[in-house]
Formats: sequence, C-alpha cells, structure tokens
Amino acid sequence: MKNKKIISWVIGLVILGFILASDLSTGTKTALVVGMILFWIINEQEKRYAKTIQTVAKYIDDKDGNKPASYKIDFGITPNWYEIIKHFAKELKISEKEFQKEILDNKKLGIVEGKGLFGKGFRFVYFHDAISGLEQIWSDYDKTFLDEMEIRGAMFASEERDLLFLERNKVPKKFQDCKIFSPILITPSSIGFDTVGLVGYSEKIQEFPFGKLIGFFKDLYKNIGLWGPMYKIKSFPKELEEEFKKYGVKYEDWDHEDYGTSVEAKDDLIESEWAKKHGVELYDQKMRTQVFTTPFMTLRITMDFFE
Repeated sequence: MKNKKIISWVIGLVILGFILASDLSTGTKTALVVGMILFWIINEQEKRYAKTIQTVAKYIDDKDGNKPASYKIDFGITPNWYEIIKHFAKELKISEKEFQKEILDNKKLGIVEGKGLFGKGFRFVYFHDAISGLEQIWSDYDKTFLDEMEIRGAMFASEERDLLFLERNKVPKKFQDCKIFSPILITPSSIGFDTVGLVGYSEKIQEFPFGKLIGFFKDLYKNIGLWGPMYKIKSFPKELEEEFKKYGVKYEDWDHEDYGTSVEAKDDLIESEWAKKHGVELYDQKMRTQVFTTPFMTLRITMDFFE
C-alpha cells in the first residue's frame, strides 16, 4: 500500500514537470495544474469515504454477531435528605429535630428554602450511540448538557451567598465541623462531601454499583431481547447481589407496567438458558421504571435500546 502511494506521487510529479516544461501558454498550464490538484483532492476524499464505510461496517457487528448497543438511560436520583440529616445529627449526638431547629431555623444563618440542594431530586438522560460513539448527558437540574452525571453544590445556602457555601464563622460552634456545610457531590454511583476543598470526595456516605448494574442491563439486552433490561427481576447475578448487600441496596418491584388498567403484576418466569446459567430470574412483566433504594437515596432507571 505504501509503495503504491509512492509510485502515485512519482507519476504525479513527472506529469507536473512535463506540463511546466511544455510550450503551452501560461493560462493552459495553470488550468491543467489546478485540474490535477482537484482530481487528487476528489480521489483522496473518495478513498477516505470508502475506508470510513468499511470501518463502520466492521463495527456494526461484534465478534458474537451482535449489533453494538445504542441506548438511552433515563435516571432519577432522590436523596433521602432527612436520613442524611439524621446521620450527621447522630454523629453530633443530638436528635434530627434539634439539628433541624438549630440549623434550618437559625436566623443568623439566613438559610433560604430552595437556594441550596436540600429537598431536591435530580434527573439525567444519558444517550449513547454505538456507531458514532457519541455520548450526551442531559441534566434537568442544570437545564443543559453536561460532561458528567453529577450535581455539585451547597446543601444549604443563604440569600446573600446564593448557591455558595455557608460561612463557617456564622454557623454555631458545635456545627462548624459538620460535613453538611461542605460541598456535596451527588452522582448515580455515590453521595459524598468535600471537607478539605479538593475536587472530588473526601468522604462518601453512600455508594451504588451503577456501572455494574448498567453492564447487567446490557447483558439482558443481548441475551434476553430488546425489553430485557425492563423486565421485573426476581434474582440478580451473585456478584451484583453481593454489591447490593455491601451498599444496602434494595430492589423495588412496585412500578410495573399496567397500561393504566391497575392489573396485578404477572408472576410467570421467562425461560432462558442464559439466565439460568447466570443465576438470573426474570418475570414476564415489563416495568415502567426499575427502582432501587439505599439508606440515603432512591434511584429510578428506565433503559431503552435501539436497533
């Protein structure tokens, strides 16, 4: 291939030298040279296009003969704010009611309801196109596309400081080292606080095996079918069950698809050799959302694949 390219360049240069050394008029020589350049550009573009088509064609089918997955994940995170308050109140050895009264009702702090993240839920829509590799993340909270599925900000904020963090010298002394006055970072994988001013976490209070769960949903799509990820689940693979146990994750199966008829969920199991081999049990019942709860947040997932 390399030799062919060298030969092409040599031939081109010989032709160009012949044109320039000929007795043709300057205008004719210019026209011929411009024509050669245009011919070369068009020829190169056609080669690149053909190569791109070939690359895409190879990419469409993976080694198992399956089309790579293009999908959309509609993902909601609702932090359990009062459990978070209870967690830190317990650390301070006071009740959550005392904590609330001294913080939320403290006039000196001037906390404004709705200014911080406290009490809010968050939704992301993640798009992945398998052919182009394009990924986009929409955030309802930010009303724009983001590079990461994350929310970072102050749990509580005042009118003057808007979404900036509360000034520690205004916080009652016994609360000044409380982590909830540090930036909070919320993602599908965890909730944590930055207590030392770094980018990222210095302490997590909750983790969730988001990546492994999405990997499991992809396996369901490949082996069960288009609706695989949205079937009601009776049992997960052992590895995922262990992750759930580690992080206190519970699967909720109440949001089944009833098409507005209020019928009970089906209890027939799907027959699948792949599912049996991997310790997975699925009901022949579609879900509106797959819901998971943890001590500090509730997560709702809807995953759609495209073929």
